[in-house]
Amino acid sequence: LIAIPALILATTLPEVMPKWTKGVAYAQDASSQDAASQLAAIKTALDKANKATAARAENTITGRGYSVISIQPGKSSGHRRLMAIRAAKLEALRDLTEQIHGIQLNAQTTMAEAIIQSDKLQSNVDGVIRGARTVKIEPMGSDVYEVVLEIDRDTINRIVRSARSWF
Repeated sequence: LIAIPALILATTLPEVMPKWTKGVAYAQDASSQDAASQLAAIKTALDKANKATAARAENTITGRGYSVISIQPGKSSGHRRLMAIRAAKLEALRDLTEQIHGIQLNAQTTMAEAIIQSDKLQSNVDGVIRGARTVKIEPMGSDVYEVVLEIDRDTINRIVRSARSWF
């Protein structure tokens, strides 16, 4: 069993601390408290944090983008990393645009004697994204960056209303 001082919980998760901790001297070492109540307090705090995260996720959409570092143009590894982050961010913006404005697909299939000769598929995304927040920029392994962006529903509604006024 690992003892976690109440001071650590209070400084890292103050908005989700259980009500019974109000007025408790946080400097008091958690090892002096009952282990079962410590675990219950931690579980309650984490449950509240999970509910807050879930509620936030319901009101936002997320776009993800990935880019390989080694294929980026640039004279130095630092420049290639910056280019990979930029490419991943653009891909995440495209993902958000697809979710908000939709994708136009054009498909063409050519058949001869009941055999497909060619099958072409082209996609097009067109739209404006404003107000997207960067949630994370993170290397994945040694040669890939992931960028995660999110945008809230109110901003999406404003974007869609603005786009409809153009058409």
